[in-house]
Amino acid sequence: MELKKIGFLQSKIIVTFHGYDAYFLPTGKPLEKLVKDYKMYVDHITVNSCYLRQILIEKGFSDFKIKIIP
Repeated sequence: MELKKIGFLQSKIIVTFHGYDAYFLPTGKPLEKLVKDYKMYVDHITVNSCYLRQILIEKGFSDFKIKIIP
């Protein structure tokens, strides 16, 4: 994401959450910054279940970017 911020990376970024990693995201201001960066620089987020998708939406991630791949 940092390389995309400075214009070095031109490709799309896809991030995958498997479950465990979604529960240990930062809270407060660091989470708000992370969500903002994801909205600007990440093109797609993949998850493996509807439940995990809902967890990320509740944390502020863009629902239209989240794709479920069972």
